Amino acid sequence: MPNDTAAFGPESPGDEGALHDLRVLVIGRGAGSDGVADALGRDDDLRVEQTRTPAAALDHLREESRVDCVVAPRSMLPEAVGKFVRDVRAASPETPVVLADWDGGGYLAQRVHRRVAERRALSHRDGFRQAVEHAGHVIMITARDGTIEYVNPAFEETTGYESAEVVGRRPSVLKSGIHDDEFYADLWGTILDGNVWEGRLLNERKSGELYPVEQTIAPIERNSGRVERFVAVNRDVSRELKRKAQLKRSRKKYRSLIDLAPDPIVVADAETGEIAEVNRATTELTGRSESDLVGADQTELHPSDERERYRRLFDDHVEADELAKREFPDGSSIEVVDADGGTTPVEVTGRTIEIDGQTLFQRIFRDVSHRKAHEAELRRQNERLESFAHTVAHDLRNPLNVVQGQLELARETGETQFFETAEQATNRMERLIEEVLELAEQGQTVLETEFVALGDLSDDAWELVDAPEATLEVEATPRLLADEGRLCELLENLFANAIEHAGPDATVRVGALSDGFYVADDGPGIPADRRDRVFESGYTTSDRGTGFGLAIVDQIVTAHGWEVSVTEGIDGGARFEVTGVERPD
Repeated sequence: MPNDTAAFGPESPGDEGALHDLRVLVIGRGAGSDGVADALGRDDDLRVEQTRTPAAALDHLREESRVDCVVAPRSMLPEAVGKFVRDVRAASPETPVVLADWDGGGYLAQRVHRRVAERRALSHRDGFRQAVEHAGHVIMITARDGTIEYVNPAFEETTGYESAEVVGRRPSVLKSGIHDDEFYADLWGTILDGNVWEGRLLNERKSGELYPVEQTIAPIERNSGRVERFVAVNRDVSRELKRKAQLKRSRKKYRSLIDLAPDPIVVADAETGEIAEVNRATTELTGRSESDLVGADQTELHPSDERERYRRLFDDHVEADELAKREFPDGSSIEVVDADGGTTPVEVTGRTIEIDGQTLFQRIFRDVSHRKAHEAELRRQNERLESFAHTVAHDLRNPLNVVQGQLELARETGETQFFETAEQATNRMERLIEEVLELAEQGQTVLETEFVALGDLSDDAWELVDAPEATLEVEATPRLLADEGRLCELLENLFANAIEHAGPDATVRVGALSDGFYVADDGPGIPADRRDRVFESGYTTSDRGTGFGLAIVDQIVTAHGWEVSVTEGIDGGARFEVTGVERPD
């Protein structure tokens, strides 16, 4: 390679500086060799040892870890000098050999120092060259004026130029034309002042292709401090920048996707739990800004008095890498707390992801408050159904026992009067079954609401009640927002209840309240200690009642979002008040 090898190290051994504590091996015993050893020993920087023969010296070199120089009187090797030197290099490649005559100890000591320095400088240059030749980065050495003296193989591979094409030229061969004169003036001013310049450039390959590099240019100075050369090391960062651009695009796409997600998404460091990213749905759920959440610990999303519990939940979720966590092991809900202290039950889906070499854990929070409410309602309905089934079974059993008993008496006596009693019992069973079916089929359904006249609807409901001797008095006819069919059914059941308890000649009044209406009768009323139970399924104080009429009333009221209560009327009878009803403005 036609490069100036002087660029790889000091111009002369003197540049290495003083050498100290050198170990010198002198060959031979006798007046001449002893004199050489004594002369060298006067130099404070030399440590002298002696062997009798060249063979013993070679053995010593093979056994000792360090000998800096071998001194052999020329008289001992009159014909085998070349072979001995080769044997020394084989035994200790870094150890030089000085062939000496008795020509003065001071001069000989200088020769030893010089030979050791030369050998070390050569070894240094060889090691430096090997390192540069095999370096993965581009390395270029220039003279002070910028003339290229050396480029390594990585330069040839990266730029497309052969070494012979650029040595002797200036680095401007790589200029892309992107950077202005001010840029290069700053660069040269920095390095000529003896400082290191670091920065990013856009260079041009031999093919004309532009490529970015991160470059460091350092001055090489003499002992005097004068800058003699420059060494430039640059790294092609085109792949790295391309990868970063791809990562940026991927991250932007990922960010867009999670922001479009309807469910809250929280990305946190898998090890520390520190929140790295949240989407818009998370800020809406928590009522906190993105800047407030990012950097916080993931436990801050949850109730403050249970942080440690949620920390363990997060760690367990990461370790197991489970798809979903619906609740704690004890069955309690996982909750997210908002800025006002309110909580929302959630189901958490999680998975481990890698972004920019960082292991993160992505969790998706799904609001399950509606599902929880639905589950709670199902549980309540099941409880009501169980109670309802027991009540129905009980209420059906009584008239069934009557039928069985009366039929048995009719068989024994032959009297037909017992059939009449049995028929009455079967009629009661039929009414009971019809009301049970109505209660089960309609439940709490409200199909469509509109403003209806209470007076007109009261008249319609009264016609459905078999009470020719009773009287209906409608004192007011406000318009109410209701499902017309269900409200008619409510009034029918209240009227039937009044006739059942107040008698066939009862007077029933319908009147208006500020936010609803009432239905009252002139019967015996309901004792205060029983008023809380009258809306329970199956509860009745009448032998003829089924106990489901007022339960139906309660369900219709609940379905509309109203409230119903029972109190005493002005005539001492029962008064049912329905409130919370919307009326026209």
